[in-house]
Amino acid sequence: MDNTKPGPWKPRYIMDDGHAWLEVEMALLNLCSLNTPKFEPSRYSYYSDASDATWGRTAGMAYLEEDVDAPRFLQSIGIDLSLLDQNVQEEYIPGNCWIRKLPRFGN
Repeated sequence: MDNTKPGPWKPRYIMDDGHAWLEVEMALLNLCSLNTPKFEPSRYSYYSDASDATWGRTAGMAYLEEDVDAPRFLQSIGIDLSLLDQNVQEEYIPGNCWIRKLPRFGN
């Protein structure tokens, strides 16, 4: 996992026909794992360990599933979900999104 410092966060939800994920830098996720209670993504979230410009993803990103992991992560960093909704960028991918082909977190 990438332990570099995170840049300014621009929240982005990536959705397909069946689900959505919140894109988060691994560096920010790693910082949050130091908080108590410790935030750990479930196996329904994914991470990117290789850059792929074709799909618009970069290395060092996590994709937190929308139902449980994303809200738990946002709560762990003190962000109100209703405030996030006003500033989030959304991207829709028809069919099955490329995120589903990434490695999963191990929980």
